[in-house]
Amino acid sequence: MASLSLLVPEGGERAERNRLSPETVHDLELSALARGMSHHGISESAMLRLLCELPQSPEEIRYRQETVRCLWEDAHLCDEMEALVRTMQELTVFSHSGRETERPLLEAVWRLGELELYVGLVCRMIDMLERLARRSAGLERLLAELRLRREEPAFEELRSELPRLRSGIKLHQSVTIGVNLDDRLRPVQAALLAINDKRFRQSHFLGGFFGKAIGDPYVTRTSLAKTPGPDIPLGEAAERLPLAPLFEELDSVLKSMLRPLVRKLRDYVGVNTDIFRRLFPEVAAFLGAVRYLRTLAHAGYPVSFPTVLEPQTRITRYTGLYNVRLASHWLTRSGAGRMVGNDVALDDAARLFVLTGPNGGGKTTYTQAIGIATVFAQAGLPVPAERGEVAPVDAMYTHFPAEEEFDDELGRFEDEARRISELFDRVTPRSLVLMNEPLASTAPREAERIAESVLSGLSMAGVRGVLTTHLHELARGADRINADPTSRSRVGTLNAGVQVHNGRATRTYEIKPGPPSGSSFADDVARRYRIDADSIPNRIRDAT
Repeated sequence: MASLSLLVPEGGERAERNRLSPETVHDLELSALARGMSHHGISESAMLRLLCELPQSPEEIRYRQETVRCLWEDAHLCDEMEALVRTMQELTVFSHSGRETERPLLEAVWRLGELELYVGLVCRMIDMLERLARRSAGLERLLAELRLRREEPAFEELRSELPRLRSGIKLHQSVTIGVNLDDRLRPVQAALLAINDKRFRQSHFLGGFFGKAIGDPYVTRTSLAKTPGPDIPLGEAAERLPLAPLFEELDSVLKSMLRPLVRKLRDYVGVNTDIFRRLFPEVAAFLGAVRYLRTLAHAGYPVSFPTVLEPQTRITRYTGLYNVRLASHWLTRSGAGRMVGNDVALDDAARLFVLTGPNGGGKTTYTQAIGIATVFAQAGLPVPAERGEVAPVDAMYTHFPAEEEFDDELGRFEDEARRISELFDRVTPRSLVLMNEPLASTAPREAERIAESVLSGLSMAGVRGVLTTHLHELARGADRINADPTSRSRVGTLNAGVQVHNGRATRTYEIKPGPPSGSSFADDVARRYRIDADSIPNRIRDAT
């Protein structure tokens, strides 16, 4: 079963993916998430590749979910699988190190190690999977494939022959060489006499010459000379090693003896071992994600598997969604803190929202959370929410402009215009668009006019999405866009909550449907930092 995978169901093909752009990876901070999930040899970049792909088939996403759910619900299975992943990783190292070389002995040793790991993995994984009370379709496929391999005559022959093959190599421990001397006791001729199953050991030089009997033929009367290292000059090495041609002959003899064994080992290796090298990154990625999200669950944050809907429904709904990056930051810095969960409903009532509210009220955090949850859901992972239901998106586009990141050859506004223009070349009704304060780099009146054109275009395209802004008139113009018969996504409005008491605004971080409040409460932030009209004169007088 060459196509065996825990990512793609049987009969399915790994279709071309719409990979997330570097801008979206940056905007959603996916590199930091991948770093937190990297695990047992699965690198941050490999984990990021899994997150950045967007499978669009509900069947494929559910197939992944099943296996991840088995790991999520069975901590003992996670522990056992982690131990097997370490062996898979070791097998991968053997595979890379045991490529064909000019040294058959070295290759034989590596091939034997690779095969021993393979046999052990097959038997251990079958035993583990057979003990599970519930197995996903992916794990069932894996168990069936491993059982077939174990029952093959070649596998049984391999398992029975491995000890003999290993001992065959161990038998070659030393060689006996005959040396003829001239009348001045200089070595002039040499020949290979025997290949032995024991090593020579060094005795005391004087003991042999003063009559102490040595009954063991493998105990030498002289010290054992070593082959010189690379630091010895060529001329000196030639004087100290007059038997160099003999060693070449010996190497040739060993090669001729081991080549049949190496060929046999290559045949065995070619049979099956690549199954675990293919599975290793998949299993390691699932384990890393489960461990990461389980840390949040143990801290009391909700984590759940969303229901996967058909793509044509174009629905994204979450209850109690929170930003996993913020939660992870709190756990790392100060332990679990209170997270405000918010509901998301991108559906027939409204698929596209304008989000306004106070500075520091959680608008960016909320918008980023939707993107991260979408990535997790389509990767087959649990999401940071009480519950959810998601129709897969075909692509995700984000626009979180930052002052220091615009193209050096363009002004900031022109760079924004270019990026937004490119977005309209690619979006479809199944796309998700997340924009954080776009067009803030130009005058408010111009920005409102252009932003309304952008919002109208997104509605016409039929996308799902959220656009956060301080342009309150843009939110008030939602009815005009909805009245357009060409609109395919109804526009709704959201507010980041704030409570005002004694002239001071307190952020609730709750995002709820409603008309814009008409204020970003910038005056409140100015008063907090004493840069308002009343505070600055007093500060200047106090300083002088």
